[in-house]
Amino acid sequence: TGETRSSNSFLPKINIQRFDGEILSWPKFRDTYQSIVHSDNSLSDIQKFHYLISFIGGTAASVIKPFHLTAQNYALACKAQTDAYDDKRMLAAAYLNQLIDFSPLQGKPSVDGLKTFSTTISEAISSFKLLGIANEADYILFHLAIKRLDPDTRREFEIAHRSTDFPDVETLSTFVRNRYVAMQLTEGVSLPASSKSANPNAKDKAQMVSKPKASLLSKNNYKSGYNKSHVQGNTTHQSSRGPCVVCGCRHELPDCVKFANAPINQRHQWLKSWQGCKNCLLASHSTDLCTSKWHCKYCKYRHHSLLHYSEGSSQNTSSSNSSSLTPTPAPPNTGTPTSALSSTTSSEDMVILGTALAEIRDVHGRYRKIRMVLDSGSQSSFITLKCANKLGLPIKRIPRQISGIGETAFEGAKGIVGCTIKPLTDVGPLLTAQAIVISKITSHLPSL
Repeated sequence: TGETRSSNSFLPKINIQRFDGEILSWPKFRDTYQSIVHSDNSLSDIQKFHYLISFIGGTAASVIKPFHLTAQNYALACKAQTDAYDDKRMLAAAYLNQLIDFSPLQGKPSVDGLKTFSTTISEAISSFKLLGIANEADYILFHLAIKRLDPDTRREFEIAHRSTDFPDVETLSTFVRNRYVAMQLTEGVSLPASSKSANPNAKDKAQMVSKPKASLLSKNNYKSGYNKSHVQGNTTHQSSRGPCVVCGCRHELPDCVKFANAPINQRHQWLKSWQGCKNCLLASHSTDLCTSKWHCKYCKYRHHSLLHYSEGSSQNTSSSNSSSLTPTPAPPNTGTPTSALSSTTSSEDMVILGTALAEIRDVHGRYRKIRMVLDSGSQSSFITLKCANKLGLPIKRIPRQISGIGETAFEGAKGIVGCTIKPLTDVGPLLTAQAIVISKITSHLPSL
């Protein structure tokens, strides 16, 4: 009894680092707790349970939260903690990520920088070796390879090989090969007639026209100089994408790069005897029957902006060409339900926005280096889906609609995340922001 009281009197003074669910802290916490508390036979199970609860927090506390504080549940709580965090595969991935994500030392060498490098790298390598992986080199190659896969394929692989502690490259290659073969075999399978009729929205989805993507850092024209002023969304007049009158490919005339890059006189010459619509450039109807509310951006007449003669350009004076493209005033709005997108690109000017390097906190509290695009005119902050997934940030639903120029609704938002950002070379100040998650911010961005 005296020994028990003596042991208990010293336990509160023992410095056991609190475990909050960070996988890299698990081995140290596990070994310390087991040697000091769990293996102490002088403590009862209910006492050990109290100590276990006092030494954990964060996501680790939620693991044992379902267990009531009783002596019988202590063993179950310990097993739940072990099942959740004592995973060699997760530990191996965490140690390798420490090496891969370690920021290179900048500038002249310093004592603090070299000490940090030595401590971080040496600890990660020694901890990785203690896992006892039979073929360390093969697993390292596997880890580097699987990080380059898309999230869905990675998830499917982990589910299929959950019982394998350390998969190898050959296993991954076989899985990927089988997956893309299965996708090739199933992508060309057409739906039966009964399935098509049972889904009334299938036709509308198949006839949707893709919209051009916006970019924070972009040219005012597409790579081909394509000026796309009309995207007709009225499913009543969608065609079956027959051969293009200009290049012969199976696409609509507004999607023809050759037509968009040609001089204005050449465009008129190509459409000299064409019977399609000169307003929306679709072959399914004539200009007189076009129900689109859109018209030329420059002169407001009923022809496409690609067919507009700008000031100073030499018009084709051919009588037959002029008669086929006679401007017609825009008709009044008839109330016909249509949807369209108008966007004009006319020059080679480049809009350049500033960028900056900073650090953002991930779900485990560690800071990762990122590059930010700075736009002083933006009312919202944005983050790519790839970056949010890599940081492990929880994505929430957006409580409001996002719109751009002309109140055009933006449908590409995946959700919203909370971000904490700090300068790259300092501990503060800390900036917090709610960032909207999108697939891609810009297509022209310098690498780190």
